[in-house]
Amino acid sequence: MFVGHGVLAFVIVAWLARTLDRPVREAAALGLVAAAFGTLPDVDMVYAPLGLLSGVGSLAGASAAFWETAGAVHRTATHSLVVGALATLAVGAWLARPARWRSPLIPSGRGSVQRPTGAWVRPSPLLSLAAVGVGVSLVLVGVAGGGAVGGAVVALFVAGALGIATLARRADLPGGWTVLAAGVGLLTHPFGDLLTGTPPRLLYPLDAVLLEGRIVLAPDPTVNLLLAFFVELAVIWLGLATVARLQGWRLGWRVHPRAALGVGYAAVLVAVPAPSLDTAAPFVVSVLAVGGVGAPLAVSDGDGGWWDAFVTATSAVTVAGLAYLLAYLVVG
Repeated sequence: MFVGHGVLAFVIVAWLARTLDRPVREAAALGLVAAAFGTLPDVDMVYAPLGLLSGVGSLAGASAAFWETAGAVHRTATHSLVVGALATLAVGAWLARPARWRSPLIPSGRGSVQRPTGAWVRPSPLLSLAAVGVGVSLVLVGVAGGGAVGGAVVALFVAGALGIATLARRADLPGGWTVLAAGVGLLTHPFGDLLTGTPPRLLYPLDAVLLEGRIVLAPDPTVNLLLAFFVELAVIWLGLATVARLQGWRLGWRVHPRAALGVGYAAVLVAVPAPSLDTAAPFVVSVLAVGGVGAPLAVSDGDGGWWDAFVTATSAVTVAGLAYLLAYLVVG
Protein backbone atom coordinates (compact mmCIF):
# COMPACT_ATOMS: atom_id res chain seq x y z
CA MET A 1 0.00 0.00 0.00
CA PHE A 2 3.00 2.33 -0.23
CA VAL A 3 1.69 4.07 -3.36
CA GLY A 4 -1.96 4.06 -2.31
CA HIS A 5 -1.37 6.19 0.80
CA GLY A 6 -0.19 9.19 -1.18
CA VAL A 7 -2.66 8.71 -4.02
CA LEU A 8 -5.64 8.57 -1.66
CA ALA A 9 -4.60 11.81 0.06
CA PHE A 10 -4.08 13.43 -3.36
CA VAL A 11 -7.55 12.40 -4.49
CA ILE A 12 -9.32 13.69 -1.39
CA VAL A 13 -7.64 17.08 -1.26
CA ALA A 14 -7.39 17.80 -4.99
CA TRP A 15 -11.00 16.74 -5.58
CA LEU A 16 -12.26 18.81 -2.64
CA ALA A 17 -10.24 21.87 -3.65
CA ARG A 18 -11.53 21.72 -7.22
CA THR A 19 -15.10 21.14 -6.04
CA LEU A 20 -14.82 24.30 -3.95
CA ASP A 21 -13.66 26.22 -7.05
CA ARG A 22 -9.98 26.53 -6.25
CA PRO A 23 -7.89 27.08 -9.43
CA VAL A 24 -6.84 23.90 -11.21
CA ARG A 25 -3.10 24.41 -10.67
CA GLU A 26 -3.65 25.19 -7.00
CA ALA A 27 -5.89 22.15 -6.52
CA ALA A 28 -3.25 19.93 -8.14
CA ALA A 29 -0.48 21.45 -6.01
CA LEU A 30 -2.50 20.98 -2.82
CA GLY A 31 -3.15 17.39 -3.85
CA LEU A 32 0.58 16.82 -4.28
CA VAL A 33 1.23 18.32 -0.85
CA ALA A 34 -1.36 15.96 0.63
CA ALA A 35 0.31 13.05 -1.18
CA ALA A 36 3.65 13.99 0.37
CA PHE A 37 2.10 14.06 3.83
CA GLY A 38 0.29 10.79 3.07
CA THR A 39 3.57 9.08 2.27
CA LEU A 40 5.55 10.63 5.13
CA PRO A 41 4.62 8.13 7.91
CA ASP A 42 6.52 5.42 6.03
CA VAL A 43 9.73 7.31 6.77
CA ASP A 44 10.02 4.76 9.59
CA MET A 45 11.14 2.28 6.89
CA VAL A 46 14.48 4.10 6.67
CA TYR A 47 15.76 1.84 9.44
CA ALA A 48 14.84 -1.42 7.68
CA PRO A 49 17.78 -1.64 5.21
CA LEU A 50 20.15 -1.99 8.17
CA GLY A 51 18.83 -5.52 8.53
CA LEU A 52 20.58 -6.43 5.29
CA LEU A 53 23.98 -5.66 6.80
CA SER A 54 23.82 -8.77 8.96
CA GLY A 55 24.56 -10.93 5.92
CA VAL A 56 21.94 -12.83 3.97
CA GLY A 57 22.37 -15.68 1.54
CA SER A 58 19.15 -15.62 -0.46
CA LEU A 59 16.34 -13.37 -1.63
CA ALA A 60 13.99 -14.92 0.90
CA GLY A 61 16.55 -14.37 3.67
CA ALA A 62 17.05 -10.76 2.64
CA SER A 63 13.31 -10.15 2.64
CA ALA A 64 12.94 -11.73 6.08
CA ALA A 65 15.84 -9.69 7.51
CA PHE A 66 14.47 -6.48 5.99
CA TRP A 67 10.98 -6.86 7.46
CA GLU A 68 12.22 -8.17 10.80
CA THR A 69 14.37 -5.07 11.22
CA ALA A 70 11.54 -2.82 10.04
CA GLY A 71 9.26 -4.32 12.68
CA ALA A 72 11.22 -2.60 15.43
CA VAL A 73 9.70 0.81 14.60
CA HIS A 74 7.42 0.39 11.58
CA ARG A 75 3.73 1.26 12.08
CA THR A 76 4.25 2.62 15.58
CA ALA A 77 4.81 6.31 16.32
CA THR A 78 4.59 7.70 12.79
CA HIS A 79 1.37 5.73 12.14
CA SER A 80 -0.40 6.92 15.28
CA LEU A 81 -3.54 9.03 15.00
CA VAL A 82 -2.45 10.83 18.18
CA VAL A 83 0.98 11.66 16.77
CA GLY A 84 -0.54 12.54 13.39
CA ALA A 85 -3.01 14.97 14.97
CA LEU A 86 -0.27 16.66 16.99
CA ALA A 87 1.97 16.87 13.92
CA THR A 88 -0.89 18.52 12.02
CA LEU A 89 -1.22 21.09 14.81
CA ALA A 90 2.53 21.70 14.61
CA VAL A 91 2.21 22.29 10.86
CA GLY A 92 -0.57 24.82 11.50
CA ALA A 93 1.53 26.69 14.03
CA TRP A 94 4.55 26.56 11.73
CA LEU A 95 2.62 28.10 8.87
CA ALA A 96 1.19 30.77 11.13
CA ARG A 97 4.54 32.32 11.91
CA PRO A 98 5.55 35.65 10.31
CA ALA A 99 7.40 35.15 7.04
CA ARG A 100 8.57 37.10 4.01
CA TRP A 101 5.61 36.84 1.71
CA ARG A 102 5.91 37.74 -1.95
CA SER A 103 3.19 40.39 -2.14
CA PRO A 104 2.14 42.89 -4.77
CA LEU A 105 2.51 46.60 -4.09
CA ILE A 106 -0.67 47.98 -2.56
CA PRO A 107 -1.44 51.66 -3.29
CA SER A 108 -1.87 53.85 -0.22
CA GLY A 109 -2.13 57.50 0.60
CA ARG A 110 1.63 57.75 1.11
CA GLY A 111 2.68 55.74 -1.95
CA SER A 112 2.92 52.02 -2.61
CA VAL A 113 3.60 49.69 0.27
CA GLN A 114 3.95 45.94 0.56
CA ARG A 115 1.17 44.29 2.47
CA PRO A 116 1.58 40.65 3.50
CA THR A 117 -1.05 38.38 2.04
CA GLY A 118 -2.22 34.95 3.17
CA ALA A 119 -4.45 33.93 6.00
CA TRP A 120 -1.60 32.56 8.08
CA VAL A 121 0.48 35.70 8.62
CA ARG A 122 0.46 36.58 12.30
CA PRO A 123 2.76 38.83 14.31
CA SER A 124 3.68 36.61 17.24
CA PRO A 125 6.76 34.32 17.05
CA LEU A 126 5.25 32.21 19.83
CA LEU A 127 3.43 30.04 17.28
CA SER A 128 6.62 28.98 15.53
CA LEU A 129 8.12 28.24 18.95
CA ALA A 130 5.03 26.19 19.77
CA ALA A 131 5.49 24.19 16.56
CA VAL A 132 9.07 23.38 17.50
CA GLY A 133 7.96 22.51 21.03
CA VAL A 134 5.37 20.04 19.74
CA GLY A 135 7.98 18.51 17.44
CA VAL A 136 10.49 18.09 20.27
CA SER A 137 7.78 16.54 22.45
CA LEU A 138 6.98 14.02 19.74
CA VAL A 139 10.65 13.11 19.43
CA LEU A 140 10.80 12.49 23.18
CA VAL A 141 7.75 10.27 22.86
CA GLY A 142 9.58 8.34 20.16
CA VAL A 143 12.62 7.94 22.39
CA ALA A 144 10.47 6.73 25.28
CA GLY A 145 8.76 4.13 23.14
CA GLY A 146 11.55 3.03 20.79
CA GLY A 147 14.85 4.23 22.21
CA ALA A 148 17.37 6.10 20.09
CA VAL A 149 16.06 4.51 16.88
CA GLY A 150 12.47 5.48 17.69
CA GLY A 151 13.53 9.03 18.50
CA ALA A 152 15.55 9.35 15.29
CA VAL A 153 12.63 8.10 13.18
CA VAL A 154 10.19 10.55 14.79
CA ALA A 155 12.72 13.36 14.34
CA LEU A 156 12.81 12.59 10.60
CA PHE A 157 9.02 12.48 10.59
CA VAL A 158 8.69 15.89 12.26
CA ALA A 159 11.40 17.45 10.09
CA GLY A 160 9.67 16.06 7.01
CA ALA A 161 6.29 17.47 8.05
CA LEU A 162 7.68 20.96 8.69
CA GLY A 163 9.76 20.75 5.52
CA ILE A 164 6.73 19.95 3.36
CA ALA A 165 4.83 22.79 5.03
CA THR A 166 7.70 25.18 4.30
CA LEU A 167 7.75 24.23 0.63
CA ALA A 168 3.98 24.73 0.45
CA ARG A 169 4.31 28.18 1.97
CA ARG A 170 7.08 29.15 -0.44
CA ALA A 171 4.79 28.06 -3.27
CA ASP A 172 2.21 30.54 -1.89
CA LEU A 173 -0.35 27.83 -1.23
CA PRO A 174 -3.11 28.83 1.22
CA GLY A 175 -2.12 28.02 4.79
CA GLY A 176 -5.49 26.64 5.80
CA TRP A 177 -5.58 24.28 2.83
CA THR A 178 -2.03 23.14 3.56
CA VAL A 179 -2.99 22.24 7.12
CA LEU A 180 -5.99 20.35 5.75
CA ALA A 181 -3.68 18.50 3.35
CA ALA A 182 -1.41 17.59 6.26
CA GLY A 183 -4.30 16.28 8.32
CA VAL A 184 -5.74 14.25 5.46
CA GLY A 185 -2.39 12.73 4.58
CA LEU A 186 -1.21 11.90 8.10
CA LEU A 187 -4.56 10.70 9.45
CA THR A 188 -5.67 8.55 6.50
CA HIS A 189 -2.33 6.75 6.16
CA PRO A 190 -2.75 4.33 9.10
CA PHE A 191 -6.09 3.04 7.79
CA GLY A 192 -4.48 2.02 4.52
CA ASP A 193 -2.33 -0.45 6.46
CA LEU A 194 -5.24 -2.35 7.98
CA LEU A 195 -5.40 -4.85 5.12
CA THR A 196 -1.76 -5.95 5.12
CA GLY A 197 0.81 -6.92 7.72
CA THR A 198 0.66 -5.98 11.36
CA PRO A 199 -1.97 -3.31 12.08
CA PRO A 200 -0.53 0.07 13.12
CA ARG A 201 -0.66 1.25 16.70
CA LEU A 202 -3.37 3.80 16.07
CA LEU A 203 -3.30 5.35 19.57
CA TYR A 204 0.46 5.22 20.24
CA PRO A 205 1.85 6.07 22.82
CA LEU A 206 -1.32 5.12 24.69
CA ASP A 207 -1.74 1.49 25.71
CA ALA A 208 -5.23 1.26 24.22
CA VAL A 209 -5.49 -1.09 21.23
CA LEU A 210 -8.19 -0.49 18.64
CA LEU A 211 -7.43 -3.48 16.42
CA GLU A 212 -5.74 -6.72 17.43
CA GLY A 213 -5.17 -7.92 13.86
CA ARG A 214 -5.47 -6.86 10.26
CA ILE A 215 -8.77 -6.83 8.41
CA VAL A 216 -9.34 -10.05 6.48
CA LEU A 217 -11.41 -9.64 3.32
CA ALA A 218 -11.72 -13.36 2.53
CA PRO A 219 -10.96 -16.61 4.39
CA ASP A 220 -8.88 -17.95 1.49
CA PRO A 221 -5.38 -16.40 1.83
CA THR A 222 -4.87 -15.99 -1.92
CA VAL A 223 -8.27 -14.40 -2.49
CA ASN A 224 -7.61 -12.15 0.51
CA LEU A 225 -4.34 -10.97 -1.06
CA LEU A 226 -6.02 -10.36 -4.42
CA LEU A 227 -8.84 -8.35 -2.85
CA ALA A 228 -6.31 -6.19 -0.97
CA PHE A 229 -4.47 -5.76 -4.28
CA PHE A 230 -7.68 -4.60 -5.96
CA VAL A 231 -8.27 -2.07 -3.18
CA GLU A 232 -4.88 -0.58 -4.00
CA LEU A 233 -5.68 -0.59 -7.72
CA ALA A 234 -9.03 1.11 -7.04
CA VAL A 235 -7.22 3.93 -5.23
CA ILE A 236 -4.81 4.32 -8.13
CA TRP A 237 -7.72 4.49 -10.57
CA LEU A 238 -9.27 7.21 -8.42
CA GLY A 239 -6.00 9.08 -8.69
CA LEU A 240 -6.02 8.75 -12.48
CA ALA A 241 -9.63 9.90 -12.60
CA THR A 242 -8.74 12.94 -10.49
CA VAL A 243 -5.87 13.88 -12.80
CA ALA A 244 -8.17 13.44 -15.79
CA ARG A 245 -10.75 15.71 -14.17
CA LEU A 246 -8.16 18.40 -13.49
CA GLN A 247 -6.90 18.21 -17.08
CA GLY A 248 -10.33 17.93 -18.69
CA TRP A 249 -9.53 14.53 -20.22
CA ARG A 250 -11.74 11.52 -20.91
CA LEU A 251 -9.88 8.73 -19.14
CA GLY A 252 -11.25 5.95 -21.34
CA TRP A 253 -9.75 7.46 -24.48
CA ARG A 254 -6.28 7.00 -23.02
CA VAL A 255 -6.40 3.19 -22.83
CA HIS A 256 -4.70 1.32 -25.69
CA PRO A 257 -6.20 -2.04 -26.72
CA ARG A 258 -2.89 -3.74 -25.92
CA ALA A 259 -3.97 -3.61 -22.26
CA ALA A 260 -6.07 -6.70 -23.02
CA LEU A 261 -2.82 -8.69 -23.23
CA GLY A 262 -2.87 -8.72 -19.43
CA VAL A 263 -5.34 -11.61 -19.60
CA GLY A 264 -2.40 -13.89 -20.37
CA TYR A 265 -1.16 -13.49 -16.80
CA ALA A 266 -3.68 -16.14 -15.75
CA ALA A 267 -1.20 -18.74 -17.02
CA VAL A 268 1.11 -17.87 -14.12
CA LEU A 269 -1.24 -19.86 -11.89
CA VAL A 270 0.18 -23.17 -13.13
CA ALA A 271 3.82 -22.09 -12.78
CA VAL A 272 3.97 -20.23 -9.46
CA PRO A 273 2.56 -21.33 -6.08
CA ALA A 274 -0.58 -19.45 -5.06
CA PRO A 275 0.51 -16.38 -3.08
CA SER A 276 -0.72 -14.97 0.22
CA LEU A 277 0.01 -11.80 2.16
CA ASP A 278 3.04 -13.51 3.70
CA THR A 279 4.41 -14.61 0.31
CA ALA A 280 3.18 -11.78 -1.87
CA ALA A 281 6.46 -10.54 -3.35
CA PRO A 282 6.63 -12.83 -6.44
CA PHE A 283 3.00 -12.11 -7.31
CA VAL A 284 3.33 -8.34 -6.89
CA VAL A 285 6.56 -8.10 -8.88
CA SER A 286 5.30 -10.29 -11.72
CA VAL A 287 1.84 -8.74 -12.05
CA LEU A 288 3.29 -5.21 -12.04
CA ALA A 289 5.70 -6.31 -14.78
CA VAL A 290 2.65 -6.89 -16.97
CA GLY A 291 2.22 -3.12 -16.93
CA GLY A 292 5.19 -2.93 -19.31
CA VAL A 293 2.75 -3.46 -22.19
CA GLY A 294 2.05 0.27 -22.04
CA ALA A 295 5.69 1.35 -22.30
CA PRO A 296 5.95 1.33 -26.13
CA LEU A 297 3.24 3.98 -26.30
CA ALA A 298 5.54 6.53 -24.72
CA VAL A 299 8.01 6.03 -27.59
CA SER A 300 5.56 5.77 -30.45
CA ASP A 301 3.26 8.60 -29.35
CA GLY A 302 3.99 12.28 -29.00
CA ASP A 303 2.03 14.56 -26.70
CA GLY A 304 0.51 12.64 -23.82
CA GLY A 305 2.53 9.53 -24.63
CA TRP A 306 3.71 8.90 -21.09
CA TRP A 307 0.24 9.50 -19.67
CA ASP A 308 -1.34 7.14 -22.20
CA ALA A 309 1.33 4.56 -21.39
CA PHE A 310 0.67 4.80 -17.66
CA VAL A 311 -3.11 4.49 -18.04
CA THR A 312 -2.66 1.54 -20.39
CA ALA A 313 -0.15 -0.09 -18.04
CA THR A 314 -2.56 0.28 -15.11
CA SER A 315 -5.32 -1.20 -17.23
CA ALA A 316 -3.12 -4.16 -18.16
CA VAL A 317 -2.28 -4.79 -14.49
CA THR A 318 -5.98 -4.63 -13.61
CA VAL A 319 -6.87 -7.10 -16.37
CA ALA A 320 -4.03 -9.38 -15.25
CA GLY A 321 -5.20 -9.36 -11.64
CA LEU A 322 -8.80 -10.09 -12.60
CA ALA A 323 -7.72 -12.88 -14.97
CA TYR A 324 -5.59 -14.46 -12.24
CA LEU A 325 -8.44 -14.25 -9.71
CA LEU A 326 -10.89 -15.86 -12.15
CA ALA A 327 -8.42 -18.63 -13.00
CA TYR A 328 -7.73 -19.27 -9.32
CA LEU A 329 -11.44 -19.51 -8.51
CA VAL A 330 -12.01 -21.93 -11.41
CA VAL A 331 -8.86 -24.07 -11.12
CA GLY A 332 -7.68 -23.56 -7.55
